Amino acid sequence: MIMLTLEEIVAMNGLLDGKAIEGIAIKASEESEEVRLKKVTESLVAKEFLIDGKLSDKFMATIELLKRYKASNHKIFINNLRIAVLDDTYTAVLEVLPNGDISFSYTPAVVVVKKHIEAADFLKQEQKARFFEYEKEPCTEANLNRQEWENVMVVQTYHRQRMNVFHTYYFNDKEAYRFDHIKKIKQQRGSKDFRLDLVKLFDIEAGEKDEQW
Repeated sequence: MIMLTLEEIVAMNGLLDGKAIEGIAIKASEESEEVRLKKVTESLVAKEFLIDGKLSDKFMATIELLKRYKASNHKIFINNLRIAVLDDTYTAVLEVLPNGDISFSYTPAVVVVKKHIEAADFLKQEQKARFFEYEKEPCTEANLNRQEWENVMVVQTYHRQRMNVFHTYYFNDKEAYRFDHIKKIKQQRGSKDFRLDLVKLFDIEAGEKDEQW
């Protein structure tokens, strides 16, 4: 995992193509370009991205991962995570931290899913067998009851920069439901349903008989 400031990632992005980084909001700075350049150069030196005035291997590895993040046509946003699916196994994960800094990592998709499961008591539970899936109910955002839920997970997926999934999960340690913002449908989700929803986001192979989920 590599820790970056917004200015550092902007500087690296400038060496690529300077175009927008999906999922990362870049605000205009009130400081002059000279001041910004001085500060970012000092921070890159302190983190050993620049050594003796030259780009280090660490810098090159990071900018290559940023390049692969930007080139990916399959991106998943889960709350403050910005995830680019790179291949059948690995992802590039940008996590926007509360202080505005960004952690950047090259992570197996399975690890990303399991971290979400392990962090929520509901998702770790067994699900009782059902003959039929939960009923889908037409619903609008104005009719959602958000007050009673302890946890919220906002999920968006993009293919070639076009959104094709926009779900919000509301859940506590006993139950959950999913609201589809595109289709305007609300549906209760069991713990395994929820886990498989996460798995499918990454196109991970996981059939109904796969016990790991």
